[in-house]
Amino acid sequence: MTSKMSQDVHIANEDFAAVCCYIQNIQLLAWANQIGMTWHLEDFQDIHSLIELQQDERIAGILCLGYFTELPKKTFVNVESQIATW
Repeated sequence: MTSKMSQDVHIANEDFAAVCCYIQNIQLLAWANQIGMTWHLEDFQDIHSLIELQQDERIAGILCLGYFTELPKKTFVNVESQIATW
């Protein structure tokens, strides 16, 4: 997935954040349908020409989706133990 770049840093950051939110929604939808997803955000300079990345685009992540052979076990967190009060 890519995000458009802008000369305005604020707009570029907001656009990138919006794409990241979109990716997270895809991940939540996939998990709801028992499809696993990993999201990789690294330096993908090697593939820019392969995917014909435009000058005004930035890679927001590579998504890998697939079915589980076995569903991961759910872990529960005791939220009360993580709450701090002053």
